[in-house]
Amino acid sequence: MKRTLAEKLRCVHLHLDEGMTIKEIEQTYGLGRSALKYYCFLYRKWGDKAFKVNVKRRKYSRQMKLEAIHDVMRMRKHIIKKPSN
Repeated sequence: MKRTLAEKLRCVHLHLDEGMTIKEIEQTYGLGRSALKYYCFLYRKWGDKAFKVNVKRRKYSRQMKLEAIHDVMRMRKHIIKKPSN
C-alpha cells in the first residue's frame, strides 16, 4: 500500500521521538522494516524537508520517455559493437 508523505513522517516521529519500536510500527501501520529504516535515514539527513512535496517535479510525456529509452538502447548497441578488423 502506498503511503503519503505525512504518514511516512508520522511513523518516523513515532520511532525516533516517541520511542515506538520498529516491530510495533510494522504491526500497527503495516510499514516494512527496511522502508522505515530508510525513512529514518532520510529524516536524519534532511529533516522534515525529505517529506515535503517538491513542487519542481518534472513531468515527462510517455513519448519522451520512450524516445529516451530508445536512445539509450541505441547508444548501448553502438558502444558494445566490436570494431571489425
